[in-house]
Amino acid sequence: MWRRARAALQALPEGFAGLWRRLRHNWRLKLGALLLAVVLWLFISMDDTVIGQRTLRAPLKVEGLGSQQVVSGVPDAVEVRLSGPAHRVGALNPSGVDAVLDLRGVTGAFEQTVRVFPPQGINLISVRPSEIWGSVETLVEQPVPVEVALVGEPPDDVQLEARALPSAVVVSGPESQVAQVARVLAPLRPGGAVSTVPVYAVDEAGLPVPEVQVQPAEVELSVDAAPVLYTRRVPVVLRPLSLPSLEVRSATLSQPEALLAGSEAELAALERVRATAVVPQDVGPGQHTLEVALELPEGVTALELPRLEVALAAKAPSGPPPERAP
Repeated sequence: MWRRARAALQALPEGFAGLWRRLRHNWRLKLGALLLAVVLWLFISMDDTVIGQRTLRAPLKVEGLGSQQVVSGVPDAVEVRLSGPAHRVGALNPSGVDAVLDLRGVTGAFEQTVRVFPPQGINLISVRPSEIWGSVETLVEQPVPVEVALVGEPPDDVQLEARALPSAVVVSGPESQVAQVARVLAPLRPGGAVSTVPVYAVDEAGLPVPEVQVQPAEVELSVDAAPVLYTRRVPVVLRPLSLPSLEVRSATLSQPEALLAGSEAELAALERVRATAVVPQDVGPGQHTLEVALELPEGVTALELPRLEVALAAKAPSGPPPERAP
């Protein structure tokens, strides 16, 4: 076997062969030194007389709050420095160190000392921060209507109308934070007919209010799109009024124009509109105020109509005058 090993070493590069020769030289002494170092390390690491120090972040536990109370301004963890047997300090887990903030009977703003309880045999050197400033508040809830906020610009010729379901949500949290909520916004992006979107509680400046919850957290938006209507006053031309048994002595519109609504292009194409008097079947001689009907293109609506003031008289017989009796 040694012959094979020697042959293999001879086949290695010169550097590896030299390293192997150095390792073989006094190999028993070298092995003994290694074993002694391992035993010494184990002895030192298990020796309680060797003191070590360590800094770690311990979770901060808050105690003494009521079911309807919440605390603000309190960190999640504190930094503690501990000392003790090196092997125990090195094996410490942050969750094994109890850091407690006792808030029993505390309301409003407070300044409290953090109490730290290290494991038995471990000493506390310092805790940072050692004093906590914060506030204990009552949890409240308040209904708030949902306002739809348009994100982006809709088409110029379309008007959007959106409804939120539900139309109101409940905002809950610390009393001081809930008091800052001015509105709850549901963002709407043009394009969808129905969509489910998250809602956000914001203050008067439109900034999100932290530390509050909104229930439900999402609402359904139903969106209706309608053309944008413009208005314009257009001259009215009255069609001639002819009645079989009555003579029209005068016919005057109450106003020369009608107020119309429609798209910008449709209104721009109208120079005038024609009107026809609506005559009741039982109309007789005298002064009358009649409705008029406008001849409007599709998509145009009349918002204000003129009325027609007419004076009617009975027509004279059309035949020869009757003969006088002798």
